[in-house]
Amino acid sequence: MVRPSFDPGDAVGFWDLVDRQDWRICESVQQGMGSRAFDVGYYAPMEDLSLDIRRYLGERLGRQAPPVEPRVSARSKISTASTTSEPR
Repeated sequence: MVRPSFDPGDAVGFWDLVDRQDWRICESVQQGMGSRAFDVGYYAPMEDLSLDIRRYLGERLGRQAPPVEPRVSARSKISTASTTSEPR
C-alpha cells in the first residue's frame, strides 16, 4: 500500500549513512589485512557458520583448518572475548 503523503527520505538518508560507515570500516579492515604486520584475524562466536565453511573447503583443498577452542558460556565470552575467538 502506498500513500501519497509517505516520504521515505529519512529512512533512505539513515540507510545511506550506515552504508557509508560500513564501507569505510570494510575498507579499513582490508587495508589492515594488507599490512606486513597482519598475521591472522579471529572469528567471533556469531561467525560459526563462516568458520564451518572455511574448514570444510580448507580440508578439501588440503589446507590446515583453524584450531577449535572449547566453547564457554556467554558470560565468560564477554570477559574473555579476545581469547575465545577462532583464527581466520
